[in-house]
Parts: sequence; C-alpha cells; structure tokens
Amino acid sequence: MTLTNFEKLKILRDQREDRTKELSEITQKIKELQKKIDEQRYLEGLSPYYSMNNKNTPAPEEISKLKEEKTILEQLISTIDTEIPATLKMAQHLNEENIHLEKTVDEGTARKASFDF
Repeated sequence: MTLTNFEKLKILRDQREDRTKELSEITQKIKELQKKIDEQRYLEGLSPYYSMNNKNTPAPEEISKLKEEKTILEQLISTIDTEIPATLKMAQHLNEENIHLEKTVDEGTARKASFDF
C-alpha cells in the first residue's frame, strides 16, 4: 500500500508537532540541569562542604547527551519543514493533473456524444 501525498502531509504535520513539543521539553530540562550545576558550582566556591555533598548535582555528561538529542531534533524539524512544502507542492501538482485528465475525458465524452445521433 502506498501513502497518498495528503496522508504523508498529515504524518509530517503530526510529527512536527510531536517533535517540537519534545524539543521544548528537552530544552527546558537542559536549562534546569544547567541551573543545578551552576548553583552547585557557586556553593562549592563558598565552602568545601558543598564539594563533598554534591550527590544531587547532575553529571555534565547528562547535559551533553541532552544537547546532542536537541541538535538531532532540531535537524529533524528542519528536514520536516523542508519536506512539508515539497509534499504539498507534489499533492497540488497531482491534483491539477487529475483535474486536467478529468476535463479531457469529459470533453472527449461530449464530442463522442455529439456524434451518437
């Protein structure tokens, strides 16, 4: 089974919405983790006590992983944003071809009917 261009457009639009939401959540998570790290660094500058008790501080690798995921999502959204107009253009082109074919068939039927007296 082949997807129609209109089905493809729906999929692309749904995916864009979902991935944009996911990107927003990851961006928020990065900000929260970065704030915790910055707070911990500040506290560590005040006293060595905070260096010894930093169990709740997120690992920098966690932020790196999220940033990598964020970059991949941004690229995906960009790809989807490019694909939507291309698919829409293709759908419109095929629709115009179908209208032209229908018109040609209708004209041919009308001509044939004029000879069927």
